[in-house]
Amino acid sequence: MLDKKIIEKIEVKLEQPITTTACGKWLPETIKKETGVVLGETTLKRLFGFTSDPRTPHRSTLDIIARFLGYKDYSALALDLELDEVVISDFDERDAIETDTLNIGDIVEITYLPNRLFSLKYVGDSRFIIENVENSRNLLAGDIVKITHLEKGFPLYIPEIVREGKNLGAYEGAKNGGLTSIEVLS
Repeated sequence: MLDKKIIEKIEVKLEQPITTTACGKWLPETIKKETGVVLGETTLKRLFGFTSDPRTPHRSTLDIIARFLGYKDYSALALDLELDEVVISDFDERDAIETDTLNIGDIVEITYLPNRLFSLKYVGDSRFIIENVENSRNLLAGDIVKITHLEKGFPLYIPEIVREGKNLGAYEGAKNGGLTSIEVLS
């Protein structure tokens, strides 16, 4: 949950209290307009204390909130508000996968906005066969794609796509907001 001083600062900026309804309706879009990054409904509800989830927010999420409030990053916001938890430097826990750490046959599911879903089967050498695709016109089931790194919140970069034996070149997806989820299923 965000510190009370941060919540107050957000409510002053928005000129209204934050409600659980706001977290699911207009607040994600308002934050995206100012920062270019989407914070999901569940994340916002957790930040504003509308869930019982005890997890500490990721540093990248706190940086987004700070940018929304006009600060360079969370450290600058925390210093300005004289918060007890000012962190000058820290290790960043990332939701990321280096694909060369996967086992052949592993299935990775990735999603990004507006409603893209891909199931990728790892075949080795940082390459995947796309097994299932939802709501994409550019990538198709059966494509062989090379992906070296997947990270939540960052674009999907594929330096090589092979379709029916033909190399189609590079592709970048999830440019607006990055990947929203990454899950290794097996």
